[in-house]
Amino acid sequence: MNHDGKAISPIFLILIGFLVLTVASALVPARFIGLKQPRSSYTPIDYTKLKTVEEFTKDADNDGKITWRELVESNVDDPTVPIVEEGDTPDPEIAKALSDPNNLTASLTKNLYVTSVYLKNNNITDEESQRRAMEGLTQEEIDKTVSKKYLPPDIKVAKTEDRTTIKAYGNEMAKILGNLISKKNIEEDLPGVILFTQKADEATLAPIIADSKRVDGIFQKLLLVSVPPSAVIYHLIALNQVVIYRDTLSNLSKAATDPVRAAITIQKYPDTLVATLQTYKTLSDYFNLKNIAFSPNEPGYIYTVGYTLK
Repeated sequence: MNHDGKAISPIFLILIGFLVLTVASALVPARFIGLKQPRSSYTPIDYTKLKTVEEFTKDADNDGKITWRELVESNVDDPTVPIVEEGDTPDPEIAKALSDPNNLTASLTKNLYVTSVYLKNNNITDEESQRRAMEGLTQEEIDKTVSKKYLPPDIKVAKTEDRTTIKAYGNEMAKILGNLISKKNIEEDLPGVILFTQKADEATLAPIIADSKRVDGIFQKLLLVSVPPSAVIYHLIALNQVVIYRDTLSNLSKAATDPVRAAITIQKYPDTLVATLQTYKTLSDYFNLKNIAFSPNEPGYIYTVGYTLK
């Protein structure tokens, strides 16, 4: 797609759509990606009869707090069987993921277990209640993937502006954003993720990991640009879109250690890609509004001819 409004090549849209469906189905169960489960008749929950977590969980160390481990050990089928056998050494990578508060897979797993124990001990077995609980827990993790939104105080706004400084801003932005997305990125990023789901080889994620770091570098440069006061809104639109694109790549690159995060993000990839490709069009509108023209030998000439995916 170029940034003067022309469409992305159909081959790329087909590729993206196919990969999104394939990767999402490989990473998560059907209920995570919107497929409805059969519903039985629903009986409203009598909340006055529900037990608290403390009623069916033992505070093993008597510290007044119920930990996730204590909840598990209090509710396994055979309480004499320890969670980790004597002498066993847990996989350090798994242990690290479970203790990482930013790992959505660990968070969802823990919350699902806590919720299932809670429903079981309160004799809540109908499918409707389970479905609502699942949707609520999943939505909590989805909400954690929302990108930070940057505002005027977060960028460097110049005190004054004139045609010279506006043109200089345009040329600098063109140089920074020049390699934001290429055909190579599209051809390597998602295919790397899908290869990982097939081979479980983390080396296949190398391209998207590198791409995530590259886009983060672009983001860091955008924070340092001196922005003309009249361009603040346009700059923030571009900056925040780059942030979303960077976070999308970063989330997908974590398919090996946080598959839930990757699965949530994969569905956003097509829209994110298209919106990011519109960044040049947004800036082009600004320079047209300010009646700023760029010569063919200036980086900003891209705003005149339109950005073409290469």
